[in-house]
Amino acid sequence: MKQVKKNSTLLLSILVMIIAIVWIRVGGDNFSLSNAYFYIGICLILLGICFILGQAQLFAGWFKRRDKGESKEDYAERKIDVRSVGSKKNRPLKISPFMRGCFIIGMVMIVISIAVTL
Repeated sequence: MKQVKKNSTLLLSILVMIIAIVWIRVGGDNFSLSNAYFYIGICLILLGICFILGQAQLFAGWFKRRDKGESKEDYAERKIDVRSVGSKKNRPLKISPFMRGCFIIGMVMIVISIAVTL
């Protein structure tokens, strides 16, 4: 089971290629298969990008203003620590195996869609 989990991206890419070959051999329309693979590939790449940006801590450390009637001491307690926000924003992006799989399978589907139309 560990081998299947480890090579799931490769297995899914091979499955996508087999489906394309069977579709063409049965006599399906090449252009509809190509369009579907291209759209699915683009959606998978966008999904991977959304997951990367979701983990990027883009909204950490928004500027907070002093409220009316708030004392300077209360504002100082509520103020954001600049160093903690900087350390969050300067972290390297983490790409999980799911995101990597989305990119690889998306690119494979786009390449197959181009190859089918040629």
